[in-house]
Amino acid sequence: MISEQLQTDALRFLDQVVSDAQSEARQSAKDEFDKQAAQMQADFAKQLEAEREAAYAAGLAASVPQDPAPVEKLVLADGDAYTATKARLVASFSYSRKFANTNWGTLILPIALDYSDWSGKFDIAEIEDVTVGSSIVPVRKILGWGTSTLPNHPYQIRAKSASSTKAQAITKANCQVFPAEPGHIDIVKSGKTYRFRGVYTTMTAADLKGKYYSSGGAFVPAVSTCKPMRVILEISE
Repeated sequence: MISEQLQTDALRFLDQVVSDAQSEARQSAKDEFDKQAAQMQADFAKQLEAEREAAYAAGLAASVPQDPAPVEKLVLADGDAYTATKARLVASFSYSRKFANTNWGTLILPIALDYSDWSGKFDIAEIEDVTVGSSIVPVRKILGWGTSTLPNHPYQIRAKSASSTKAQAITKANCQVFPAEPGHIDIVKSGKTYRFRGVYTTMTAADLKGKYYSSGGAFVPAVSTCKPMRVILEISE
């Protein structure tokens, strides 16, 4: 016969097995719930971002007056300022610049681009975050097939091939060119605001005092001029 003590021990063991199984099931259910909640949050963030970009582009297009005498062609070389105050329709837009290396640089343009407009020559990335150390390195999201850029929006760009002697051009036919109203991206981290802001005119060393510009893929304290169609960084508490 099984002793009373053995029966008691067996029942306790069975209770413990059941309790452990219930705890494991609860933890598994919690993990699955947390996973689904995180995915829903990520999906919602993507939806908000898509709606923001669509609203920005639609609102900007609707709010700016059209130039009564559109320019047939708009050709900008590196260093050329862009100061237009009205939107215009052009048969062709061209912006050329020498990319001496394939490091990440910065770019802002007064037009929207489709993936096919840049993907043959360049990578373009959205700035999503920053890594702060001896320099400030943007956390980038490279734009892929099916994406487009916004006018007057700061981006990072890198050439797929480099040349210090031959300029490469970004071109687009039959497009709307927006006024020179460069936008910015604000990233808040550790109590500081990192504002990436586009520029359409040359900024001198005096203009850039206390600001940062792009060098070698990172942002470093500005010590010389910054050309148009670039992005600078301002940091505030």
